[in-house]
Amino acid sequence: MKEFEDKKDDLENNLNGNQNGFNNNEYKKVKMSFLRKIKVSIFDFDKYYLIASESITKSLIFLFKIFTLFAIIVSFSITYRIARGGKNISNVIVEKMPEFTLANYELTCDIEEPVVIENTDDLVKVKVIFDNSEDNNIYMEQFKEYNGYAIAFNKYNVTIKYSEDKIETYKYKDMQIELNVNKDSVVQILQNNRIYTLIFVYISIILFIIYFISMLLDILALAILGLIITKLVRLPLRFYSVFAIAVASTTLPIILNLLYLIANIFFNFTMPQFQVMITLVSYIYLIAGILILRSNLKKGTTNLSEKLNKKVNEEKGT
Repeated sequence: MKEFEDKKDDLENNLNGNQNGFNNNEYKKVKMSFLRKIKVSIFDFDKYYLIASESITKSLIFLFKIFTLFAIIVSFSITYRIARGGKNISNVIVEKMPEFTLANYELTCDIEEPVVIENTDDLVKVKVIFDNSEDNNIYMEQFKEYNGYAIAFNKYNVTIKYSEDKIETYKYKDMQIELNVNKDSVVQILQNNRIYTLIFVYISIILFIIYFISMLLDILALAILGLIITKLVRLPLRFYSVFAIAVASTTLPIILNLLYLIANIFFNFTMPQFQVMITLVSYIYLIAGILILRSNLKKGTTNLSEKLNKKVNEEKGT
């Protein structure tokens, strides 16, 4: 009888938690693949006890993998758009742009009148102007009325419209770089696949760092909220368990954000308050995961107690 009582106490402590929190060594032995963990995180709240048993290191490794995939896919999409646009521009340069040379901080064009090249076939409007004149003020005024991005090269200056309310003029000699380019060299640069590979690598690194750090801060905030909730519902979980659940709660928002960015890159799709919506999704997943975990642990302890009591009674012969 004492053996059954000891077994009952041990299993109840594992399932229902003890003063140190959730700690089930059997669950820690269960290994989930990357894809299975994504599936469990999104669709299977009943298996959150497996996630809650993982260490902070495993949670961070999962987060690292999913954001590596995120950065690669988004960076590839952005680079593809840039490469497609660059090669389209190179075709336009070959067909429409005059012969020019930019050297010794001075632009020389084989033209008598300004040449205007405008791309309206893509989602983004871009205007490029070549002009031998020295008057740059006319383009400052023109670009204020232009609905798109624009750049104008004249003899000693370049004027760039970055956005609706940002137009800047720069002198070639103030750019701190020795410019020596012509029409052929620009075409070669725009058609060089190595350039786009470097752009892909650069964007991937920047995106990964920015999104990983940003999401890690959000997850820490979620974990703190999760600890408060576990106290309120009397579910003794350690911090690593709540942190793991917080990571799982952000899995669907990360995937939704990935799909949204792809739609925005290729189709210029936007949705008001999208970031607020996916933040709410992560909070809902966190609360639901904790409450269902508490319900399942409580149910499991009750069923276990009934089975053990039945065995004890059988041993007594009652």
